[in-house]
Amino acid sequence: MKKAVVLILLIFTLVGCSNESKSDNQKVAEEYLSEKGYNITSYNGAGQSYQLTKEKLVEMPSVTHWTVQSVDPDLYLDKQVETEGFTVDNHPLTNADSTHVNVDVFLVEGKPIGGISYPQYSDEKELALGDKPFSLDGKTVEEVHQLENWREWMDAWYAKYE
Repeated sequence: MKKAVVLILLIFTLVGCSNESKSDNQKVAEEYLSEKGYNITSYNGAGQSYQLTKEKLVEMPSVTHWTVQSVDPDLYLDKQVETEGFTVDNHPLTNADSTHVNVDVFLVEGKPIGGISYPQYSDEKELALGDKPFSLDGKTVEEVHQLENWREWMDAWYAKYE
């Protein structure tokens, strides 16, 4: 009887461990973040999976996610975008107010193409700052595209994708 219980427990343990295997996207995203020098403190799970369309590029929140990318979204139109979420430290947005930063890595055909980041703040501070994401490397849309006139650039974005 004891042998049967031990055997059953061993089987449950092995089955439980096999369920913890990482997806290919998770592994690729982890390597991408490590190459950028970020220390992953937790895996937040697979995020959205969607087909990138012109319509998506002018909808909220996608417009705020894609305007902070350094890659040309036209290269990924009609392709499936998948995201993997993590919490990291050792990130440009890490400071006294936010010791951890959430990041979402964007992958197309299993390759990382960019992503977004947003610091973890207290609820009060987050409400005051809003929820606009930064680029994966912590830059604003103005910094990513070296903009002098954000309004003109956004008008051109909407004219192109609407």
